[in-house]
Amino acid sequence: MIKERLSFMRILLVLDDVDKWNQIENLLGRCNWFASGSKIIITTRDKHLLATLRKSCSTYEVKELDQDEALELLSMHAFQSNKPKEDYLELANRVIQYAKGLPLALVIMGADLNGRTKPQWRSAIDKYGRIPNEGIQKILEISYEGLDETEKDIFLDIACFFKGFFREYVMDILNACDLHPIYGIQKLMDNSLITVDKYDKLLMHDLLQQMGRDIIRRESPRMPGERSRLWCYEDVHKVLTQNTGLEKIRGIMICSPEPSKMKLEPKCFEKMKNLKFLMASNVDICRGLKYIPNELRVLDWSGLPLSSLPPNFDPQNLIALNMPESRVTLDKLFKV
Repeated sequence: MIKERLSFMRILLVLDDVDKWNQIENLLGRCNWFASGSKIIITTRDKHLLATLRKSCSTYEVKELDQDEALELLSMHAFQSNKPKEDYLELANRVIQYAKGLPLALVIMGADLNGRTKPQWRSAIDKYGRIPNEGIQKILEISYEGLDETEKDIFLDIACFFKGFFREYVMDILNACDLHPIYGIQKLMDNSLITVDKYDKLLMHDLLQQMGRDIIRRESPRMPGERSRLWCYEDVHKVLTQNTGLEKIRGIMICSPEPSKMKLEPKCFEKMKNLKFLMASNVDICRGLKYIPNELRVLDWSGLPLSSLPPNFDPQNLIALNMPESRVTLDKLFKV
């Protein structure tokens, strides 16, 4: 009916927030149903949906707002003006720094902060840094929820551990975890959940990273040992020193903001049979380790103070081994 009635008409058609190919096909055919001169605008989170139209269309990737644009958009929603109140400028700039040019975040936070006092602004900004705004979170999670389980694992691993790492290095690790990263990483790129810079490093917007990490936090808000991934030093310290880590834990990053010593329980990793990633820096341990999981794919521990790893540790599953300035020698690691 669309083809018969509109085939001789020149039209302007806007398809907003398309996420399935049949939505395009049912309304456009192969983009040959309408008269010459017709204009069709499609917005989508998934670049791959446009692949079959590439010969007949041009694409535009929406860019993040620059500082001036971000300040104006925030001010329109927070102050009903194109610029902030003079005594709120420093606070407005903190919001902009947090939003990193994402219009969605600026609109939602601007509306949330409208009419608030300066102490309330400061409190809200501090909260945003720890717990994402629920309105922003729900919208950002739409693309995440469209992924399958392996793609979700890839996204969460990058958000928690591998943002800023070289793509080939991460792909080797994830391939060893049976996550099919050649396809999965491209799927994340198509959905604008990650990007790859000119140096071939994996990147993602700070708010997307925070969204991914909050998904992990919500697995067990009060018991970090029951989450699948740990990267916050306070949570890691609690789990390892109290020996509360469980089999569900997939990866741990131990990174102290200041050089520190940690009194680990010698068997603190014993329950973590499925641990794949163990990454540590700026941390010394006061007691030895009697167990490290054999499922490890990454062992990255700068300055490990031990002279040898536990004798029952089998390193054959390792894809990445990095222990600069440690005392462990290869003969003690591989038992040669």
